[in-house]
Amino acid sequence: MRKRVGVLIAGALFVAGAGVDPAKTSSPSVPVTLVDATCEKSRVENFMVFVRGAIDTASLTTCHTEQAKEAKPFLEKAPSATLPLLFIDPSIDKHPAYAALVQAGKIQPVKGGFLGSESYFSPVSGRYLRGRPRKPGELAVFGMAFCPASQRVERLLLNFRQAQAEPGFTLQLRFLVTETGGSLFSFHGKEELWEDGLQAIIQRDHPERLRDYLLARQDLHAPQTIAVAGLDAAELSAKGGEGLSLLKEDAALAKELRLADGPVFLWENQYVIYLPQGLVWYAPFERLPLLQPLTGGCGPGWGQAQQANGLGGETESPSGGCAGNCAAAQSGVLVP
Repeated sequence: MRKRVGVLIAGALFVAGAGVDPAKTSSPSVPVTLVDATCEKSRVENFMVFVRGAIDTASLTTCHTEQAKEAKPFLEKAPSATLPLLFIDPSIDKHPAYAALVQAGKIQPVKGGFLGSESYFSPVSGRYLRGRPRKPGELAVFGMAFCPASQRVERLLLNFRQAQAEPGFTLQLRFLVTETGGSLFSFHGKEELWEDGLQAIIQRDHPERLRDYLLARQDLHAPQTIAVAGLDAAELSAKGGEGLSLLKEDAALAKELRLADGPVFLWENQYVIYLPQGLVWYAPFERLPLLQPLTGGCGPGWGQAQQANGLGGETESPSGGCAGNCAAAQSGVLVP
């Protein structure tokens, strides 16, 4: 994170509820408690801004770190795999938004109050995955070869990393594919699966060529791109089975992390970040040139619900998903 500030008291960071004056609203104040990995002030404040978008008079009582003894009773009520955990006072049932929040599944009743849905309440800086070992400086980007939003983010990060004298992070492309009955499937069909496997092989065996390949792939079909990037088509073709094995590893990881839509980011094996803007909360990416908001994505979950939540961007269907550079797979090179 950028800053680690605040006053820790008994393992918890107290942050006053700012932004809402209960005296100036007809809605009753709703006390909430957080449990998070770090309870950093900037992260907590960012998260509370989002919470108040759904519960306008939410007032933060305290934030407990996961290891604090005060966090134990809250974690017992919600053995969630991710943090922050949002525990809401039972007085929420007097709030005008209560019925809509329950109906939409954004809050669920538990003993002594309510819990905010982890699928809905997510800080820009990402949800913390409990119980995963930290891998310092590792950024994994889960995307799809034919997803325009994935392509933009991958090129941005590859160019940004190359421009830094000391990047401070390693970049790993992972591919959002699924495995059913021993067969692999990609959202944009067999052609995308073929391209995913090809890029996985290039990343593993020729990482110094990956950026050149992805940049050239914007305008050229794969066989032409392979030549422009200085790669050997026969070598890549011979490794087609290995490419599929790499994709099976990605499919297993995406299933474990419950990821279906992309692009999405895994920072240091602990934080799942759903928007590119969330990366700038971490030191290596503070200067990432996000001159224009990067929104949009691909996958079964991208649609009206995301646009209604202000995420906007592209919605791609399995039947019509490929954008301009989704050339048909050419026979003879890495055919799955």
